[in-house]
Amino acid sequence: MRITSDEATRATQIGHVKEVSGRAVPVEGASSTHTAPAATVTLSPQAQEINHVKAAVSQLPDVRADLVASLKAQVESGTYRVSSEDIADMIMRRSDADIVR
Repeated sequence: MRITSDEATRATQIGHVKEVSGRAVPVEGASSTHTAPAATVTLSPQAQEINHVKAAVSQLPDVRADLVASLKAQVESGTYRVSSEDIADMIMRRSDADIVR
């Protein structure tokens, strides 16, 4: 929601906000006899599910330490092997993904 300068001026006159650098900023502990109804937002079930998934993903670690440790041990011991077919497959999949359609 965009607040016009007229609305900001009215808000400063009510006493709930003060103007700082041309912006209306809430005043801490301000009380007034003028009260505005609180705005409410209702999220759709799809938006609620997206928020739930985002919260779950944010809890996951950025690095899978167990996988990194396993691969590091294989590389250091010389037992890490990747087939040429796997490399070629990954090159093709990445090139397909990079093509702008």
